Amino acid sequence: MLVCTLHAVTVQYQIRATRWVRNLVFATASLVALSGCALVSVWGDSQVARGLPQVEAQYQNVATVDLHGRYGCGLFVNAFCGAPDWPTAVDAALASYTANGQQPNCFVVHLGLNDALWRLDLVTKNYAAKLDAFLKLFPTQTKVIWINLPFASNPKLPGLDDRLLFINAQLVVAQARFSNLVVIDLRQHFNGHFPQWYDPDGFHYNPVGLQELAATMRSATAAAGCTS
Repeated sequence: MLVCTLHAVTVQYQIRATRWVRNLVFATASLVALSGCALVSVWGDSQVARGLPQVEAQYQNVATVDLHGRYGCGLFVNAFCGAPDWPTAVDAALASYTANGQQPNCFVVHLGLNDALWRLDLVTKNYAAKLDAFLKLFPTQTKVIWINLPFASNPKLPGLDDRLLFINAQLVVAQARFSNLVVIDLRQHFNGHFPQWYDPDGFHYNPVGLQELAATMRSATAAAGCTS
């Protein structure tokens, strides 16, 4: 039986009292895609990091997954996310792919929640510029599959879903600027499943939601021809 390897990099942060305590946790395995395995490079925030088991299950025997789930990260890297910045992180990953002699069949991205949660003053001002800068980090000949943001609601965070909708709209418009960008409508898939697929906070996915996210990734990469 063909078994494809999984390589994961997660960065975790915890809060103690009134200050941030950074706890870096790296879960790594050999990044060598076996013969017959595609290579999928996944980039995201805690939703992706927490969904590691579900993603691994979806791609078993299909693809090697290099998963970068960075807790607290959005396109606006901030105190919640910490170092390294996106250019440094992506450049390091691209160099590792070259060193191993295999480039990703596609990149998968699921980001934006933390921008909507924490960077309220910046989201609607220059998000398009941040989005463009991030997309330019990836090779133009390789598809970037961006999974958009589903509905979210928390009474302590007024306007949260409006900001998520704004970010989703920016992704749609960006497809005209980046021919390799494919936007996947996770919002439509999650429609009608609030709060059943969510944690009590109303914006993180519970294990069922994480399974649906992973399944959406898997179907999207297959539809794009990146995996079988």
